[in-house]
Amino acid sequence: MFTAIITPPDGGESYTLTADSRDVVEWELSDHRKNYFGQIQERLSLVAVGELLFYAARREGHYSGTPREFIKTNKIDLQAPSEDDDEVGPT
Repeated sequence: MFTAIITPPDGGESYTLTADSRDVVEWELSDHRKNYFGQIQERLSLVAVGELLFYAARREGHYSGTPREFIKTNKIDLQAPSEDDDEVGPT
């Protein structure tokens, strides 16, 4: 979905992070006023993508602070989608 290279502010080692459907669900459930995922894809917001990546970072044990702190303190380098991201798996 969204992949980024995250660089912590303390000079720690960068890591690659991918937000998947589990993170989208957490993001949507975090606040009933959130726009649904389809609306993010139409009008990309770095804050919304940063929040999705926060949930991925928390799920993978990279971060335990708040979404706001994650977005404001980490360098987030979004990566271009790969061709594999568009492939549909077997049904």
